[in-house]
Amino acid sequence: MSAQPEVANMNGSAVNGNVLAEPRSQSHSVQQHIARQTKALDDAYQAEHEPETRSAAHESAAGQASASEDELLDGKTAWTMPITQPKLLATGLCYDVRMRYHCELDPPKQRLDFHPEDPRRIYHIYRELCQAGLYKDPQFNVPIIDKPLERIQARSATAAEICLVHTVNHYNFVESTAAMTDENLIHLERMYDSIYFNKLTYSSALLSAGGAIETCKAVVSGRVKNAIAVIRPPGHHAECNRPMGFCLFDNVSVAAKVCQADYSEACRKVLILDWYVLRLFATLSY
Repeated sequence: MSAQPEVANMNGSAVNGNVLAEPRSQSHSVQQHIARQTKALDDAYQAEHEPETRSAAHESAAGQASASEDELLDGKTAWTMPITQPKLLATGLCYDVRMRYHCELDPPKQRLDFHPEDPRRIYHIYRELCQAGLYKDPQFNVPIIDKPLERIQARSATAAEICLVHTVNHYNFVESTAAMTDENLIHLERMYDSIYFNKLTYSSALLSAGGAIETCKAVVSGRVKNAIAVIRPPGHHAECNRPMGFCLFDNVSVAAKVCQADYSEACRKVLILDWYVLRLFATLSY
């Protein structure tokens, strides 16, 4: 088949939703299955340019794609990518301005000394995408490419989703910051390693994790070919029981766990690739 779906976030992390290879004893039937699916998908793609045969081709593709499922996995139903030809799908984009509400309460007076995890970071990334004509935003009057990025709406992750990775005590701690005074929040940030808080940190962190979840699910479900999540606060340094290094919740690990729960066949194994130079505390722990 065509290139496998991939999801990346702005921490440099990628999630591959492909089912890994079956045991050697099943390789022949799997190869036959893939060959039939590939031909069916190619026929469906060709039909896009021949309207009079489109309906018949799609019906044939659907039938061929499911014909050999019984011979896979000793009779178990195999997960297959949706029939839509990957080259016809758009690339997804997740971005939400509310993630910028997580900011320093007591920033330094000199601009050059602002914390590097600045709210403007994700806006500049989003702006570059828009100015390049990859996504249509009314505030940027530029020509748009033929197949622009498809917007994926972020949502707040649930407590149950967060606690697939983090302890309940950790979740409750981050939630409690929403009710703290500014003085207590400033004092609290001095107790942690490169972390700051305000009353909207908790809601921004939920959106960041939820955005990662929805981005991954959009790829696994076949809605988009691949996707980028422009999200913050980041997550790959967060421990299961404490925030650390700019990070509150481990967004990518949470998204991977949710996809494994919701798409058990598609996401039996998930590769998380992070090219950051420091140790990724939480991500390596799950």
